[in-house]
Amino acid sequence: SPSSESFYVTGLDQNTLYYFAIKVNNTGSYFSNISNSPGCQTDPWYHSLTINVSPSDGGSTNGSGTNYLHGSTVNINATPNGSCWTFSNWSGDTTYIADVNSSATTIIMNENYSITANFIISTYNLTVNNDSHGTTTPSGLSTRTCGDVVNISATPNSNYSFVNWSGDTGSIANVSSANTTITINA
Repeated sequence: SPSSESFYVTGLDQNTLYYFAIKVNNTGSYFSNISNSPGCQTDPWYHSLTINVSPSDGGSTNGSGTNYLHGSTVNINATPNGSCWTFSNWSGDTTYIADVNSSATTIIMNENYSITANFIISTYNLTVNNDSHGTTTPSGLSTRTCGDVVNISATPNSNYSFVNWSGDTGSIANVSSANTTITINA
């Protein structure tokens, strides 16, 4: 039959929340709070994990939850959206994250945590040159963000005509048009 025992703890501040561990019938550790109210509660101590994404279109995560037992290890993952994004790091309450620079890692739940998976978008150099028989817009080297659609145009000098775009032309909408677009891809 179940037994009951009472005990008293003295010297505690009534404005402080205290925690202690109770081992019950060798079934595991349970954590309870003691306050200035009479009685003792023996419910397990659970924590929540909130995972945010920055920027919001950079990727997705899993591992958020509200029912993680104190001390448990939780798998967290961050997945970039498409080929333009890469995982950067975890930020926020990162003290108990195994590897803040890994998109797939773990966190030990010792309290409620709020963390953020940070993603960065790739940038690429776009170089538009001409053969000195006209001008191009843009001209020369520029840095562009992955996914950007850039207007490009070629204007031939007098007595010359535009023939086509050459080089890395795989993402040019129409290589035979002097006024077209190029999509900056990974």
